Amino acid sequence: MSRVSKLRLFIGLIVLSTLYYFIFHDVNRSDAATRTIEMPVLLRELCQSPLHGDLVSATEGKSANVGLSECTPYREVDRRSFAKYVQLLKSEHFRNFIAIPAEMNTKLRWSPSSTRCTPREMTAEGALQHLKLGNFLRKRYSRSGWLQQTKRKLDVQVIATPYSRTFQSAIAFLTSFLYPLNKYFGKIAINLSKMTHFCMNDQCKCTNVIKLHRQYETERTPFFESHFGPKARRIFELFKYVYNISDVSDPIHLMDIALGRHVCRRMPLPCRGGICITYDDVVKVVVILVMIFIVIDFISNLMRAIKFTIILPLFF
Repeated sequence: MSRVSKLRLFIGLIVLSTLYYFIFHDVNRSDAATRTIEMPVLLRELCQSPLHGDLVSATEGKSANVGLSECTPYREVDRRSFAKYVQLLKSEHFRNFIAIPAEMNTKLRWSPSSTRCTPREMTAEGALQHLKLGNFLRKRYSRSGWLQQTKRKLDVQVIATPYSRTFQSAIAFLTSFLYPLNKYFGKIAINLSKMTHFCMNDQCKCTNVIKLHRQYETERTPFFESHFGPKARRIFELFKYVYNISDVSDPIHLMDIALGRHVCRRMPLPCRGGICITYDDVVKVVVILVMIFIVIDFISNLMRAIKFTIILPLFF
């Protein structure tokens, strides 16, 4: 009978999404009875604070952080659920279930704040969304039986990209996906990769991926500026003015800020100096994003070279 004794879980950001990549295999690769199972799951990144800019900008003559720094869950039932989640993370049993390098404990927080927004971290509601997702998937996949190995415990390794909100996503997802089945697993080891292509040491260098990253960053902003005309550029400048930001180079960053500062928090879209961002403006940026990934696929030197189509799911 085929055996599966090792699970490797890769967690990283894909555009506005999170990629969970599962690899099941035995440590002893010479064993002919061992089978390997790979299961990628592509998910939209959930409620979070933006990566770019900060949470303070001038809007209508007053500091925007009055409301934007408030991240308390909207519903009372969610506030209670998050408090229970934080207590679980502090428990000795859970801490013995998750193994992380000592330096990660000083650099990254296991969970977001229950009340405050922190740039580049999940929100409390975002963590709860991952808990619900992990619970849903655990129930579905438990029916097949491969999560419950009766003969031996699964050895689980988790590799996350080096971002606070990705690490917090991993903790929340594992809490509801695997922790309720902890008797079937040994310790879950979490480590951070050096880049989004999951290199774990200095000897790991994926030249093609590094080249892809650099060329994409080089092509993306000029492509946006040259193919979407003055109207799209006016929307771009509108967002930069109202949000009072300068460290933004393309629509992906704009959506990260709009979602992280307002949409995810059920906050009204901002105004500055009598000029306001509207819901239609946000929709236009989403449409531009989709068009960029569709059109650039056909005309970009990079995309033609790698023969790869990017699909951006619209789960806003």
